Amino acid sequence: MSRQFSALIASSLLLFHCGGSEPPTEENQETGEDSALLMEFVQQPPEQLIAGELLDASVSVYRGEEPVAGVEVLFSLQGLHFGDGEDSDTSVVEADGIAGISRSLRQATRGAVLLATVEDEDGSEVTVTSRPFDVVAADADAGESFIEGADGFVGDEVVVDVGLFDRFGNPLQGVAPTIELTGVGELVGECSGSDEAGLSTCIVTSDTAGETSPTLVDPVNVTGDPFWFVSPDCDRNGVPFGGGDGSHDNPYAICSEIHLQAIGTSSDYLAASFELHDNVDLSSVASFQPIGDEEAPFEGSIHGNRWTIGGLQLHRPDDHYVGLFGVIGSAGTVTALHLADVMIHGQHSLGALAGGNHGTVVDVHATGSVQGLSGVGLLLGNVYETGIVEASSSMGTVETSFGGIGGLVGSNYGTVREAFSSASVNVSGESNSSLAGGLIGGNSGEVYDSYATGDITAEGQNVGGLTGRAWTTVARSYSTGTVEVPGNPDDVGGFVGLPHFGAVEDCYWDVESSGRDHDRGADPLETADFSDMANFPGWDFDNVWIIGTAPDGVTRPILRWQLETED
Repeated sequence: MSRQFSALIASSLLLFHCGGSEPPTEENQETGEDSALLMEFVQQPPEQLIAGELLDASVSVYRGEEPVAGVEVLFSLQGLHFGDGEDSDTSVVEADGIAGISRSLRQATRGAVLLATVEDEDGSEVTVTSRPFDVVAADADAGESFIEGADGFVGDEVVVDVGLFDRFGNPLQGVAPTIELTGVGELVGECSGSDEAGLSTCIVTSDTAGETSPTLVDPVNVTGDPFWFVSPDCDRNGVPFGGGDGSHDNPYAICSEIHLQAIGTSSDYLAASFELHDNVDLSSVASFQPIGDEEAPFEGSIHGNRWTIGGLQLHRPDDHYVGLFGVIGSAGTVTALHLADVMIHGQHSLGALAGGNHGTVVDVHATGSVQGLSGVGLLLGNVYETGIVEASSSMGTVETSFGGIGGLVGSNYGTVREAFSSASVNVSGESNSSLAGGLIGGNSGEVYDSYATGDITAEGQNVGGLTGRAWTTVARSYSTGTVEVPGNPDDVGGFVGLPHFGAVEDCYWDVESSGRDHDRGADPLETADFSDMANFPGWDFDNVWIIGTAPDGVTRPILRWQLETED
């Protein structure tokens, strides 16, 4: 009620006297004792607030034309609450008759109303209501917003869910987020405007199988977990495989752990061709049977398409030839495959990929741990005369209680080229001849254009940063890992423990990082020297090597294929 309207009522009381009531006297006319207690908003809430901002409003309390001071006004809300969760607040009327409120509002809503209530002396209440106002969401917050995708097939539309919320959890409405996709092939993503719940749907497509990482770049930066586009040519529920006939032109399709386990169930499959169409998780497989053995090795082919076989766990402390494959035969080939988080425990000839390799291994990479007695490598236990290992790597830990241990290969009689390892190597027991190296334990084959950065701890002799012993050629390679051997025996070096017949050619070791100031085959370089290709005469920096960031984080020569793998 306005002040003008209340004045009109007071004037009317002077002109009319009804029902025998005593007319107002001059005294009570001036003091307003018989006037109603009145209140009105003098500062309305703004029409729109952003969540987190202060709501400022005030009311005037008066009788007639006189302000009423000292009484308490209760401010309450309809449709939301204050920032601390309270639904009401009180304010005492000042001498000028004004009572105000200044409180933050965090809950987004439409059509909120602020009420002010004051109690008169006779116990009656006077309540006034503000005009409706809106509280809208603040800017999107990375901690509250999200982006979630799911695996799908190449060529199909994959739905990526997005939630846009401010720091108070209020949904943003009508915002079309911008999504960026990182992965292989041509990736396309477009998002709808967010609904009242702050949810948006992004439709993503890819023309190539592979891992995809989604990121929101507007209105907030949020990165989601990777998801996969998989080939539609593999039936996950197919038995024994997901498709194909095992021929060279139509390989058996593998896209589940059931398919992988089936390879070793029949000798017919040991010479067949296979192709991965998806990642395979073996972490729930309690007793995976290594594929092939000495009598019946794997003579087929597996093309991994750079998919990952993860979680392989083999605890066989009394067994030999333990790995995903027991033995790969001379006709066997494994290419473009990743092995992640392997845990292998056996006795002799152990590796994440295979205990023994007579065949060809190209672009295969392993992470995890391998533990045994001898012939232990993180990727391969033993590589035999016909065996080839190329463009492959390992990261993790390898451990024996005797020897014949390397970060990549335990013992090599074949060919290793363009490979590296950053695995740490540990010989925990006393041994007169550890044969321990950062890349290869003992080399009786050929090693070209390779390197090792892992640390080696061993007892005994024949210990080196790259190989413990080199009976035959090791060329254009280097090592940087710490070589720690108690007692400092003679056959320990920064690069090779014991070379034979000039087997080491154009090789180097880091005298600073290795902790070794001598070697009988390689040349010493300080850490800073590794960043200059001029210090590596005879090395092919056009096709094989490039100066980049090595696994130890230092600028050194790395293999060109590493850049392709990272892409």
